[in-house]
Amino acid sequence: MKYGRRGFTLIEILVALALIAMAAGLAFVNLHRPVAKANSRVVADQVGEFLRRARNRAQKEARPVAVVLPNKGGSASVCQSVAELDGPVNPIITRVKDFSGEHPETVLFIGTYDASGVWSIDPPQPGNSGYYAQGLGSLPALAPINDWVGGNANNLLVFLPDGTVLGNDLPHLNGDYKIVVSQGAVTGGGAAQGNGIMDVSPTLHGLTAASDPYTVSVSALGVVTVTKGVDQATSVALSEKPLALGSPAPALLPDAKTTVNPQILELSVRPSAGFMKGAYGLDQILHPSRQLSLTVSAKQSNDEELFCEFFMSSGSGQFSVSGVQKMYYQPYFPPFLEAGWRSTVQWSPPPGAVAGQAFTVDAVVTSSRGGSATTEGNTSLRKVIYTYDKGRIYFSGLSAVTDLEEIYSVRADGTDLRKVTYQDTPDIVQRFPAGARDGHKLLYTQIDTLTTRSSIYAQTGRGGLTTRITDKGIFPSLSDDSTVMVYQWTQGLVPGSPQRPYTASPDLP
Repeated sequence: MKYGRRGFTLIEILVALALIAMAAGLAFVNLHRPVAKANSRVVADQVGEFLRRARNRAQKEARPVAVVLPNKGGSASVCQSVAELDGPVNPIITRVKDFSGEHPETVLFIGTYDASGVWSIDPPQPGNSGYYAQGLGSLPALAPINDWVGGNANNLLVFLPDGTVLGNDLPHLNGDYKIVVSQGAVTGGGAAQGNGIMDVSPTLHGLTAASDPYTVSVSALGVVTVTKGVDQATSVALSEKPLALGSPAPALLPDAKTTVNPQILELSVRPSAGFMKGAYGLDQILHPSRQLSLTVSAKQSNDEELFCEFFMSSGSGQFSVSGVQKMYYQPYFPPFLEAGWRSTVQWSPPPGAVAGQAFTVDAVVTSSRGGSATTEGNTSLRKVIYTYDKGRIYFSGLSAVTDLEEIYSVRADGTDLRKVTYQDTPDIVQRFPAGARDGHKLLYTQIDTLTTRSSIYAQTGRGGLTTRITDKGIFPSLSDDSTVMVYQWTQGLVPGSPQRPYTASPDLP
């Protein structure tokens, strides 16, 4: 006899559902625990990356960059955020990473705990305490690091331009600073005030218990590592469940933006026109084939970092750098009598430029840094450049290589220096040049210092055909149309010899 498939009874179904619920509950517990414990490692990795970024900035920008662990001036033993303190002088908070939102149970502790090593607030490099009075950037003893830190009593790790790190009297364990990241913490042991190398020291605390801790270590050389546990601890109690948060310090916020216009100190042009200073409507003359160096100097009343952009407001040209560029901070140092920001670019006329064209270059300086904490404002300055390709200045000069006196020429704008005569006799000097306005002809006096006889030579072009016009003349000059030469006839440099003015054709054989 055949029967159909038997169904489940109500009791069997209820038992199955109960087993499923129990299994789900156990899975939830097992899944929840790793997620909670993962918070410490995630935050520790992020703190390590934050520190490495600050170190890279200090090295790249050649000035200190500090990482702040806010502690309410010492009244809090742990915190839930890190911030970047930046700026050449009077540094401000420019970047903040707050962990309290995504990881509300995770805290950061920096202080002391029972360890197998030795804690100290003295400089971590033995015998090198003077290092901490070094100047900003590469200029020694001009702006001590103590002055840069100022009155900030928060926990600070300051990365220096050489990549090393120091703390404002924070304790280090055998030379390494320790930041313990855990799920809550128990602190105690009595607060202690640091009294090491800094004028302002933070209040220090001790760590007695932590949950799922990780340690972020920063060596004296600035190397950042992350390890599981409380590094080198001997008696810190480890908890299986998150501990109380204690009294975490509030997250720091970037300074609010204000509007302050920077001040441009100078927009210089090199090579300098020199005698062109004060010429109406012009700042510089330039041959169409040459280029200029444009340097802008500026400062900001609150010492914020500045940015600069060069562009053409009339005409066109080619800049070596385009777009907005961060300016370089120059501390007070001779010949810079005032600290400030500087930026330099090269500019050349466009291809095919001809004489007689005018170009206007503008430099705009701004203190805006996008979404970062800063001031906002800008200012600009303008230079007018005129291209010119005629006229040369001739002069006699003594070569530093051959020690021979020969004739040189240079354009009226101070560019294109050339040696235009050549000779290899130490007893011969070439002096008193007279050049044609178009630069295509040159007269000069050649003197034999042994016989004191002076002769006048004419030369066409650079290193061109040279002709002796007379062997008894000195001080030549040319008429405006370069067709008549005027000179003094003389027997030489003999005292009392007659000197009379003569005229001749500069093209005589």
